[in-house]
Amino acid sequence: MKSQNKLISKCLFTVFLILTFQFYINQRTIAQSSSIIVEYADSILPIGLDNSTILDNKAQEIDSMIIVEYAESLYEFYPQYSENLSNTATEVTSRIIVEYAESTILLNSENSSSLSYVANEVNPRIIIEYSESLLNLNLIYPDELYQALGGPSIIVNTIGGSYYGSPPSMDVDFIDATGLDSAYYKVDSYLPTGTDTSGWIEIFSDYTGTSYTTDFIMDNSIWSSLSEGSHRVYFKAWDDLGYVVDGASHALLLNKDTSGPLITVNNQDGNYYATPPLLDIDFSDPAGLDYAYYKVDSYTPLGIDTSGWIEIFSDHLGTSYTTDFTIDSSVWVSLSEGSHTVYFKARDDLGNINDGSTPSWQFNIDLTLPSVILNTLNNSYFESPPLVDIDFFDSSGLDAAYYKVDSYTPLGIDTSGWIEIFSDYVGTSYTTDFFMDNTIWSSLSEGSHIVYFKVWDDLGNIHDGPVPALGFIKDTEDPTITIKTSSGGTYNTPPSIDIEIFDSLGLNDAYYKVDSYTPLGTDILDWIEIFNDYGENNYTSNIDLAISLWNTLADGLHTVYFKTWDIAGNINDGSTPSWQFSKDSSAPIILINNVNGSPYNSVPTLDIDFSDLSGLDAAYYKVDSYTPIATNITGWYEIFSDFAGTSYTTDFTLDNDVWISLSEGFHFVYFKAWDDLGNIIDGESPSWQFIIDFSEPDIVVNIENDSYYNTPPLIDVDFSDPGGLDAAYYKVNSYTPLGTDTSGWIEIFSDYIGTSYITDFTIDNSVWTSLSEGSHIVYFKAWDDLGNINDGSTPSWQFNIDLTPPNIIINTPNGKPFSTPPIFNVTFEDSYNLKSAYYKIESYTPMGTDTASWEQIFIDISGKNHTTEIIISD
Repeated sequence: MKSQNKLISKCLFTVFLILTFQFYINQRTIAQSSSIIVEYADSILPIGLDNSTILDNKAQEIDSMIIVEYAESLYEFYPQYSENLSNTATEVTSRIIVEYAESTILLNSENSSSLSYVANEVNPRIIIEYSESLLNLNLIYPDELYQALGGPSIIVNTIGGSYYGSPPSMDVDFIDATGLDSAYYKVDSYLPTGTDTSGWIEIFSDYTGTSYTTDFIMDNSIWSSLSEGSHRVYFKAWDDLGYVVDGASHALLLNKDTSGPLITVNNQDGNYYATPPLLDIDFSDPAGLDYAYYKVDSYTPLGIDTSGWIEIFSDHLGTSYTTDFTIDSSVWVSLSEGSHTVYFKARDDLGNINDGSTPSWQFNIDLTLPSVILNTLNNSYFESPPLVDIDFFDSSGLDAAYYKVDSYTPLGIDTSGWIEIFSDYVGTSYTTDFFMDNTIWSSLSEGSHIVYFKVWDDLGNIHDGPVPALGFIKDTEDPTITIKTSSGGTYNTPPSIDIEIFDSLGLNDAYYKVDSYTPLGTDILDWIEIFNDYGENNYTSNIDLAISLWNTLADGLHTVYFKTWDIAGNINDGSTPSWQFSKDSSAPIILINNVNGSPYNSVPTLDIDFSDLSGLDAAYYKVDSYTPIATNITGWYEIFSDFAGTSYTTDFTLDNDVWISLSEGFHFVYFKAWDDLGNIIDGESPSWQFIIDFSEPDIVVNIENDSYYNTPPLIDVDFSDPGGLDAAYYKVNSYTPLGTDTSGWIEIFSDYIGTSYITDFTIDNSVWTSLSEGSHIVYFKAWDDLGNINDGSTPSWQFNIDLTPPNIIINTPNGKPFSTPPIFNVTFEDSYNLKSAYYKIESYTPMGTDTASWEQIFIDISGKNHTTEIIISD
């Protein structure tokens, strides 16, 4: 870059011009036929015709004009306003560049030697910039005027948006009327601006001249660093005056394209064909397509060599090719059945080639009929419409399948009289089992039949005729079951059942189950096998009930159910046939209805029930011993023997001799019984416990006799009886009437449930208030649930009522003054008994038994009279 000394110093001056500046111009161009018209606007906004209505003299006579508009820059002259400038101000030796501004600087005369008139009195103003350096320049045309003051012109001649496979040659011209200095370019950025060239690539520098038109090639390292796709090359230049032109406005858009054309395969891979397929392949390249080829099962030779390749297009004009095409017939006939791959290669106008193993398209040639696999066993028996297990396969895709019974005509795709299995199917396999149509089944006679099948694929390959076919036998009659053993017997071991099962075509399975005939059908959950896959017509045998099952059965009535089916699946099951029997392997049941632990004071009646399904024989009892066991009845007492019946519920009384031999307390009655089959129950259970109780309740008085009370006393008396308490009462100073007569007695409790009562109670207030001071006795009576009563003079409790306070007698001194602490002689008296005494000087509070701040005289003394001396301390 040339030195800044090249810049010619500029003189700036300002002049005020009125809108009649036309006068001034006319004086400067008397000998001319062209004039300069200057428009004015009231604001900084661009000057337009709508803002020039106040221009009085527009000089319509003038042939050519320069209209100067205001814009962001003072250099923005528009060529459309200067197309008639053929001879403008050629004699003028000083040029005026006019721009609008708000400046009010006055034009000084020393800066306007070439200006004939200065109208500095006029109010509207226009700034006029004057430069000596511009005197010798050709400023007739606006573009040269722009260069003179705005910097170099950058003209990008290379067509924008072009595609390149190698570093592009760029045709960019640089022009500046004052002289060029330097120019640079940069890709995808125009920063930094100004004369900072960091990251910029030089085009020229320190140039001598006003124009530079030499083409240049992008730097290879820059090109290599660029990604595929669109990029923008920015240019900057400055002139000898230091005016810089840069930024985003001077740029060249280009596209880097070093990749082969895009090949899009729209056909689905793996499809099947019986004729040459139509290929839907799209080719595109933004730089322009040249040619494309395809080849089957090989992608060599690579590159521009097309030997053995089939042309799709060549010398194509355009960026895309979407015409579908069919595989060449000669290629098609040379291909075998099975999988094949079509490879493609394409070249663009830049010479980029796309070829190799991808892109490619895989397809299959299929000229084979669908395959049919029959999984149902041939010549099987069926008692209902059979479930047919048949699988269909075709690699190219199945279309439809049908079946027909006892005929395979008509052949081909004619389906008259045929039953559809599937149609318009999408898939290469069909394995869904299906049931024969019920109307077809119903129309068939018993016996043998044949099902024929036909199927074709999506390509029309059909498989039909006498094979494949399925033979089957229709059999709808159930097997018979005959039970020869009589029903209703009683057993204590597993019974044996004589049974005969028959089917004219052949038996398959048979089972039995006790007390349930579900689940029905061929579900054998919890059923016990008689035979399986038998195959014969007749089965006769004795069936012994399984011991494991027998052991799980309760005593009582049971039913054995049977089910069987033949080889066709016809089944005989349900509630019949069946066979009933009774199981009795248990001893009799003894049910004791008496309450255990009950008390008795007389011979008890026993409510004992005996039962046995097979029939009772004998029953016995014994008290406090269960030996000897079994049928030995030594020491046992008979309840019944040789009984005819299944239950015995008659109550009986304990033998009197046994009763009177028993002591008071707890006893056990043991029982034994056996049935007609000899099943016996004995031992320590079942048994019944009872209590012999001849004693009255126990009454325990827990409070001291001869205690003194001035309020109703709390009485702590406990009652107990092992046989259970019933009622208790008390009475003061009398224990009559005796027995359960409670006249005049006060209830403590009655109808009590329990063997003990320990709740304290207070003497009834009405009784208390009726009592005089002095000694009294409380008597108690109680009886138990058996009526055993405890009453009379004992038990009892003696207590005293004392409502009179003690008497205090001060013997000495008696109102005399003392100079030393006196000694008091005091006598305390009570008709029943003294306990404690206190004294206090000059206060008698607190009162009552509160002794706080009182001095003790005596405490817990015994006796009715007490005299003592009290010394009062200082």
